[in-house]
Amino acid sequence: MASDDQHVPVFSKPVTLRDVAAQAGVSVATASKALNDQGRMTAETRERIRETARRLGFRPNSLAQSLLR
Repeated sequence: MASDDQHVPVFSKPVTLRDVAAQAGVSVATASKALNDQGRMTAETRERIRETARRLGFRPNSLAQSLLR
């Protein structure tokens, strides 16, 4: 039986590109282009998306990226 003073680690799911896009108020495609330095958008939009990704702790999924190569 666990006592109240024991802490069980809580693992949250990784932040996805979809999460970043939703928080930044853009489409997933726009968020992807901004984070990969592609596509046409204002510098403000690109920076807003990058800042949102930083704030949320977004890390690209290397397995997903390898599927594209």
